[in-house]
Amino acid sequence: MLGVGEASARFGTVRVRVSDGRLFSLVSIVAGATWYLFSSYRPNPSVAENTPNTTPETTPLPEPKPPAFSQDTPNPIILDTESSDATPEGIIRLLSETERSVKSASPPTPIEFVFRDANNNPIAFSRLAFLLGLPIPSDILSTFDEGFSLYFVMDQGDIRRAIALDIREERMTTESIHAEEAKMPAWFSKLLYPASVIIPNEPTFRSGSYGTLATRFSNFGEAEAFSFDYAILSDALIIGTSRDSFRAALSSVIRIR
Repeated sequence: MLGVGEASARFGTVRVRVSDGRLFSLVSIVAGATWYLFSSYRPNPSVAENTPNTTPETTPLPEPKPPAFSQDTPNPIILDTESSDATPEGIIRLLSETERSVKSASPPTPIEFVFRDANNNPIAFSRLAFLLGLPIPSDILSTFDEGFSLYFVMDQGDIRRAIALDIREERMTTESIHAEEAKMPAWFSKLLYPASVIIPNEPTFRSGSYGTLATRFSNFGEAEAFSFDYAILSDALIIGTSRDSFRAALSSVIRIR
């Protein structure tokens, strides 16, 4: 038989061995679980490769459209003088089409046009006046030179026309025009006014000014929405069909001359 002391010593040894075994088993379990967890949740390369790119694509902005009409150089109105368009009706239709196009573009400044034939040669004003049937007397027409520009001007959401006519001599043109100014709106009506505008038989003209430049004008039409404004420069006669369109065209002419 073992003594009490020897039995206690052996029991303690067995208990330590059992504890060491349990501890080793516990460490083994924890290590195995840790290895399993890391192995199980290792990222899958194939999944990462197949993940769609959620970065939004940048849509390129559309390029700005060029202006429909040049605001720096004259735009051509092509009139084939040998075609059926070279009639009063054909020219009026061409002017109306141009007016609608300018109104649709709604430019902030007056748009200048020049008439050219099918070969791109300038059309003289006397030639256009003949084709359009403008009743301008020959003695007045002879004071005008060949060159001219037609302006389409946005005026309170609508289009008003203006014209700059080259003249041969300022004094002679001034004297001739002033003597016949009451007839001028009717002379230019087909070129400058819509058919709906009624031109008075004897419109009354008044004097005005634009800066230091003397002007003459007459208002008419419904609610006096139209006018005949004109000024004579040293080398040009400027005519407008409303105060604002006249001044805008006049400023453009003065700026480039």
